[in-house]
Amino acid sequence: MEQEPNDVEKPITPASLAMPGDDDPDDPSYECLLGPEETERLRIAKRPDVSRLKPGTAIVDGDVLPLFTVGEDIIVERMSSILDGHPWLDTRSYNVREIDDETGAVKCLDNEGKFSANVSFKSEYQHVYLPRRRGK
Repeated sequence: MEQEPNDVEKPITPASLAMPGDDDPDDPSYECLLGPEETERLRIAKRPDVSRLKPGTAIVDGDVLPLFTVGEDIIVERMSSILDGHPWLDTRSYNVREIDDETGAVKCLDNEGKFSANVSFKSEYQHVYLPRRRGK
């Protein structure tokens, strides 16, 4: 296809792909139009504050033990084990189905009941917390 002499081919950039209304941060496609630094800043801003939650583990005689039992809910904050600085990945709420005290493995079901997960209360990259009890 030949170009008209007045047509100038513009480079394709995220901004050139934007549609009216694409500047809405609540739109899930909004982050696709941002650079990696801004995308990471927005991701980290969504990190839940778990600082007021009680730890879900205790160290007794040098061993890490769970402070939760089967059937209870836990909150797990996961960190990357392979990226420099071990950045935060996500924070999820689970219902405990099985606990292996020896290995630290915990079989869980997410609280929406849509998928199962395996976490470890002995992993340095997974921090387990107890959810706040209602009315407390």
